[in-house]
Amino acid sequence: MPPPYQEPPSWPLPAPGPVQPRDSTPHARRDQVRADAAAEVVAAGPGTPESAVRTWIDSPEHRDIILTCRYIHAGVGVASGRGGPWWTLDLATGY
Repeated sequence: MPPPYQEPPSWPLPAPGPVQPRDSTPHARRDQVRADAAAEVVAAGPGTPESAVRTWIDSPEHRDIILTCRYIHAGVGVASGRGGPWWTLDLATGY
């Protein structure tokens, strides 16, 4: 069972819009983060970000991952393709 809800830390959020890191391969970005723990949730088919989140929240396993206070870093991605779009939420603990 996840720990009780805690107020998330306050930090400046980036401006809205696509993020294009210098080295934009997923493996390169993963290697830049030294997380103690990480998690990923994936949804195939929802047509909007809101419906992808609803799909995750409606799944008890995904909901537990998302609502835990363990993770303080998050990244979201979407890809088109057969059976998609494919949505992914990657979560990580501190550096």
